[in-house]
Amino acid sequence: IKETKQFVVHIISNWYVDVANHSCGNFLYEDDEFKLSGATPVRSEKVKPFRVEEAAVQMECELEALHEIKDETGMVKATMVIGRVVLFHVHEAVLDKESTTVVPDKLQPIS
Repeated sequence: IKETKQFVVHIISNWYVDVANHSCGNFLYEDDEFKLSGATPVRSEKVKPFRVEEAAVQMECELEALHEIKDETGMVKATMVIGRVVLFHVHEAVLDKESTTVVPDKLQPIS
């Protein structure tokens, strides 16, 4: 994210939670998380990072800010990423066709 200033956020659904959990590891920059997790990469339309085909909701984002979160000693413990969504992808299988809204029971969101 720091290098490209772009990223993709996915809503994790029940049907691919195992794949998603595996991608949460502490990987090296050069590691291919798609290969290691078994997720299927799909080219994004507006950003360089790939999307995960298994995700019914995918948000292509551009970085707005990084905010370091420090402990009482000043040591960085986490970094909050703030982005702007430039393109949403929503699979029709999770949409209500009349209202064009996402149906939570179809999406089965985990996180």
